Amino acid sequence: MRVYVETGILIDYLAQGPFAMLRATTRRGRDPARLLADATEVLQEISARHEGAASAFACYEAEEALYRLIRVSLQGQPHAAAARLTAARPILGQALTAARFFGLTVLPLVEDAVEALARADELVNHRVRAADGLHLMAAAAFDADLVLSADADLLRVDRLVRNRSGRPMHCCDTNVAMTALR
Repeated sequence: MRVYVETGILIDYLAQGPFAMLRATTRRGRDPARLLADATEVLQEISARHEGAASAFACYEAEEALYRLIRVSLQGQPHAAAARLTAARPILGQALTAARFFGLTVLPLVEDAVEALARADELVNHRVRAADGLHLMAAAAFDADLVLSADADLLRVDRLVRNRSGRPMHCCDTNVAMTALR
């Protein structure tokens, strides 16, 4: 099975130690420790038995998420802009390292994905914004059968978008992914 891993799942895995602030609340009844455990289990399963990928765009989104959180905590401080970037940049490398550690192919963000998104009227009708749509287009081009996501907007379009082979892609969070992966 081909599996596309969206940013939120990488963040679940990375949200520990200095990056714990990225997952400080529950999601769908699971606390941050459970989200980490679920992400780890799913990523290990992908690594062992499946073909996985994530977009280079996910590395950017991980940094941007941390940057936004740090921005609030450093507001009004001298040299805050430089401090925010210095504090946030390491997660970009950590996201890339995590993807490689679990054997995920890191897909480039390419013009074809943007063109495909521009033609995907059904995503506009379902209120899927550009960032999430780019993940779906990357997953479709990768020929993913399964899209793992923490994002409610992506979960809402489960089986709506077809992969390159014409099969509808199943979109789910890690709490149900193990069933799909077995």
